[in-house]
Amino acid sequence: MIRPRPKPLPNQRSKGKEFMTVCVAAFAADLKVIVCVADKAVSYASGIQWDSDSSKIIKLDDSGNLAMIAGNEEHTSRVLANILEIADQISKRKKREIIRLCEQAYKEAMEELVEANVLSRRLINRKDYLSAIAGAEINDYIHSIAKEVDKFEMDCDLLICGFDVDGSPFILQLTGPGVVGDMTLTGFHAIGGGWEKAI
Repeated sequence: MIRPRPKPLPNQRSKGKEFMTVCVAAFAADLKVIVCVADKAVSYASGIQWDSDSSKIIKLDDSGNLAMIAGNEEHTSRVLANILEIADQISKRKKREIIRLCEQAYKEAMEELVEANVLSRRLINRKDYLSAIAGAEINDYIHSIAKEVDKFEMDCDLLICGFDVDGSPFILQLTGPGVVGDMTLTGFHAIGGGWEKAI
């Protein structure tokens, strides 16, 4: 069924790309279980919305750690690819180390996207850009590129849920510009366009 899509929140700049709507994680059974739920709705800026066969809940490793995704398809796929590269380390680390790894993976994805979407269009790579803005004087051309880089925002949220090396449960929200919010003490969290209603 095709139905009008609600107006996106300010952090949902879909620009014709897919963005995903609601994911929820919550502790249960005296912290022995983490319940994860996600809708299957996919929306496009053109007003098309349907329930897809894609999953917003991705298994990270054999110990049951999961990632839940919400946001722009280009951004979420890039960050998720980086998280999957470190997935085997998550269950072998303490929560503090997991947070550091996740933040690093997100920031690396953001740097890649800035280079792909802003810098390469201007025929400049990240190394040359950083060198140019570190100089004593910045010309107008580099200044205009710096403004574009400054405006770039990641439209990508993840919930990373599971159990660390000590068997302690965690719920981590990973959001732009690569910052983890530890929702473990709260015991639940939600991401996506309908996160407020889900909470």
